[in-house]
Amino acid sequence: MTNKKLMKKIAPVVMSAAVAMTSMPYAVLASDFTDSEVLTDSTDFSVSEEFAAEDAQEEFTTEDVQDAFAAEAQQGEAYVLMNIPYDDFYKAELKNNDVKVDAFTSATLNKSRTAGMMNGNSAYHVDPNGTDVTGVTFPVKVSDLSLLKDQKQVTDSDSVTITVTNRGQTSSNTYTGKDSLIENASYSYYVLNETPSYYKELTVNADGSYSFSAMKGAQTKNVTIDATLKTETNYGDYELDLNNEAFAAVIDTNTDKIYGVTVNTTDGTNYGLRHLENIWRGSMLAWGTGYTTEVHGCPVSSAHYKSIMGKTIDSVTYYTDKGMITFDVPDVKVQTTTGIKATVADIMNTDSSAAVTFDQALPADFKAQYTVDGTAVSCTDGKLAVGTLALGTHKVEIADASGKYAAIVTEFTVNTDKMPASYDSNETKLVAAKGITAEEFSAYIK
Repeated sequence: MTNKKLMKKIAPVVMSAAVAMTSMPYAVLASDFTDSEVLTDSTDFSVSEEFAAEDAQEEFTTEDVQDAFAAEAQQGEAYVLMNIPYDDFYKAELKNNDVKVDAFTSATLNKSRTAGMMNGNSAYHVDPNGTDVTGVTFPVKVSDLSLLKDQKQVTDSDSVTITVTNRGQTSSNTYTGKDSLIENASYSYYVLNETPSYYKELTVNADGSYSFSAMKGAQTKNVTIDATLKTETNYGDYELDLNNEAFAAVIDTNTDKIYGVTVNTTDGTNYGLRHLENIWRGSMLAWGTGYTTEVHGCPVSSAHYKSIMGKTIDSVTYYTDKGMITFDVPDVKVQTTTGIKATVADIMNTDSSAAVTFDQALPADFKAQYTVDGTAVSCTDGKLAVGTLALGTHKVEIADASGKYAAIVTEFTVNTDKMPASYDSNETKLVAAKGITAEEFSAYIK
């Protein structure tokens, strides 16, 4: 409701405009303003007497009235959609982890600008070139809209058109109103007309910075689910895969918004994940701890996740438009990654052993166990007793018997001085050479 101070300022202007349009006397119009703070004498109204002391030098116009009402509209409690940087979004959700959650840095420039890859347009980017995913677009309760006077307000008249090329296909999408927050500055906001069922509360700190509460009003749900932790992945140093069928029964990645995810350990520590680098597929999560430095040309941020090594994961919490959904997973130890690389020399099919070397010494308490293609083999004086192997590539895994360290994985190739294939000109194709078995031929072709 318009306050008394505002009415006191604009009342003379309103009445002057009304008189000009209707030729009605002041006395009649004054009856519409009965507040004693506005009109002290409804029968003998005098602008100069009433406002001389306070506003002697002010002249009011229609624009003044419009500006006054506009300013008043930007006051009072409200709910907004706001672009919140990842670190601000997660800060109140995390325990025992005050390491900053960085923005995701993109090298592809297209993925971060494609809403479909942001789990329901739940994230935003600041750079229109698409070099980052900055944070989350989320409902926020503001005690007074005037607190946002220095931030950009997005309205229904705003729009942004984004053109991207993915897999050779170029497409353009125009995002209007609140959807245009996808490409806007941090703390940009859109005023909501309805109270959301879930939100964060904004606080302005003494230094003028913002902080946000934990998620409020959200429904909570716990689901027991199977999960597998991998230390061999193309998406970082660790990959946690939730059972996709059970996950899909709870969260539909085609329609539900996933704002964020935390990986939780038995010691009460939480780790906040970001879109694309960590939340790259709904039920599949990945992160780095400092050993994998780049994935698909994008730098891997690891500082926030380093302390997870050696701990035990017991649950994963998803922040969605359905509420907070916690998936309880079987306790899984996060083995410590060493970053050590092993090399096994290629051999001929007449050899029965292969030399193995490391780019640095194994930890003193690393109890190495060797397997080739899943079969245990011995290692003496740096030689793997591989026996007779088929031609082709073979996988070597060097595991720590104590389970403390993640396995070191590498490959080597078994070659032959014979030519396993020949060209059949009649059939116009490669065929097994004389004396070569089907298995040997297949391994060679592979």
